[in-house]
Amino acid sequence: MNEDPLTYAQLLTLTESLRKEISELFLEYDELIRFKKPAILAKYLQAVGELENECSELTEEVRWLKRKIALFLQSLNRGEKPDETQIDEQLEMEREGWKDSMKKNTVWSAFEKELSKEQKADLKKKYFTIMRNLHPDLNPDRTDVQERFMEAAQEAFETMDYDVIKGIFHLVRPIIPAVDASGKKLSEDAEEKAFRDLCATRNQLLETRVRILKRIELEKNSYPLKFEEFLQDELAVTEYRETLEKQRAYLEAAQEKCEDRLEELRAQCETMEDDEWEE
Repeated sequence: MNEDPLTYAQLLTLTESLRKEISELFLEYDELIRFKKPAILAKYLQAVGELENECSELTEEVRWLKRKIALFLQSLNRGEKPDETQIDEQLEMEREGWKDSMKKNTVWSAFEKELSKEQKADLKKKYFTIMRNLHPDLNPDRTDVQERFMEAAQEAFETMDYDVIKGIFHLVRPIIPAVDASGKKLSEDAEEKAFRDLCATRNQLLETRVRILKRIELEKNSYPLKFEEFLQDELAVTEYRETLEKQRAYLEAAQEKCEDRLEELRAQCETMEDDEWEE
């Protein structure tokens, strides 16, 4: 049995309800990014993050020192005198390649795709429409929520965040009414146009809800917000700090050992006569 099609009034009610829901989601996302995330980050860094970063940096340093030793030994095994300048240049190229591969595999890569020329133009158009609708000079009675939307739009425009701009645009753009200013019903064509526009707006809002929910979920499950519960467990934090301190001591010893080995190899090269190297 087919259901009766929605009237404009029914569709408007659904759309306004959806707008309210998405507005709350946007505010939740904004709260996460602008306030909660920095607070959790500061707390995490103070508790274990700075020590964790030290271990990470030491791990990388030991990794590249071992790689440098391997390149020295490769030259020696071939009967060639190691060229440390060339070795350092090769290591730098390998580092850059590793950094690029890590960047491509970040969880945020899906939100950092290059926009097309058409998308950039549409982003700019939608942004200026948002500004006209929310700027205090044109809207002196705007609400606190509208003010936060404007601030979020400005930040999104600076970072070329197309999804956020589209979402805010469909939250603040005026909906074409099905009646004129006096309340008189529009012509059939005008009413049909208003209905189609309302349908399109609701479809865009449904897509926006999916995108913003994904972003909220991703933020909550990413660094540093995913450690919020961990930071509340003092025993777990203390145990992890002790583990990191042991790891740091081990890595510092490994670093010193690698540096000593490099010095040995340099000294070995200096003591060998030129005719001992293969041409």
